[in-house]
Amino acid sequence: MHSTIFQITTQRISKDCFLNENTLPQGDNSEFDYCREISEDERKTAINNLIETILPKGMFTLLNNDTIIYKGGAAEWKAKWVNRIQEKANKITPENITDWIGASYQLEEELKNPLGVGTRFYTEEHSFASYADQSGDFMRIICGFKDGTKLYIGGIIDYHY
Repeated sequence: MHSTIFQITTQRISKDCFLNENTLPQGDNSEFDYCREISEDERKTAINNLIETILPKGMFTLLNNDTIIYKGGAAEWKAKWVNRIQEKANKITPENITDWIGASYQLEEELKNPLGVGTRFYTEEHSFASYADQSGDFMRIICGFKDGTKLYIGGIIDYHY
């Protein structure tokens, strides 16, 4: 399957530090089969998709082609997330705890990826990290921001997993 990795930070990212197709490990023993850079048209579409369908509705506004503003809403989002976690935890029983893709797996997925997307987030400004976070780790970062915090979009790559 294909999805996108967004480099998003609180500092503007110079182009030479953009996430690119060679930043993350690929192939054998990696969570990514391969990564590829995207075109400028694909970049615009990806950013629009990020705001319109990936991130929680109403929490972000696109300021310009590489800047988004966090508008708040973390408390409400966290409350909904906790409810989903509790609902999934309540479905775990001694009979289904060992099911491969059962209730415990669904709980684990909710904790790791509360946005339910294949999108990953790379929050390193200098392309030193060799991993991209799932939405749970990214949203934990977001929940620590103040309303009005500007976030800058650096490199965006397509990946296959």
